Amino acid sequence: MSHTLAGFVDDVLLPQLRAMVQHGAGYLAYGQIAVGIEFLGACRDSHDFDQQGHSKCRFERGITDYMAKVDTRYATYNNSASPYYLYKHLRCGMAHLIRPQGKVGLIGKGNADASGLKHLDKHPTYDAVVLVLEPFLEDFEKACQMLKADIPTLTHAKISQVFLPVSPA
Repeated sequence: MSHTLAGFVDDVLLPQLRAMVQHGAGYLAYGQIAVGIEFLGACRDSHDFDQQGHSKCRFERGITDYMAKVDTRYATYNNSASPYYLYKHLRCGMAHLIRPQGKVGLIGKGNADASGLKHLDKHPTYDAVVLVLEPFLEDFEKACQMLKADIPTLTHAKISQVFLPVSPA
């Protein structure tokens, strides 16, 4: 079975991210959400999906065009001069080292609630932006719904092509 872009989001990406979180793989889900933000930006640019060298601009565009529309605080952390720059400290850290770099802290909702920590706030002791998994996933899901609403307006040929030719197991 093959998937269009919208079908991939609905049938593969979001259900499998939810399953990761529900089945105890939440830590790894942060990395997949970060790469997913880059995917959002890739849907908006004029380059083919497999063209290399665009991860930074695609991630930043995913934040600007989608995540910051869900919660404006994402824009605060989408500046390379920021010590909380999500591209460098979250996306690159998780994609290359399987851990965040710099001033980004990851926590689940239960631990965040018990500690009084809130999603996208700065940790009072460690000077790090806090990403709470469950709200982060919810924000990403909302961003994906915005992308799906935008698909009819996107004109690059890659948008109408099969995105995933074979379904994952």
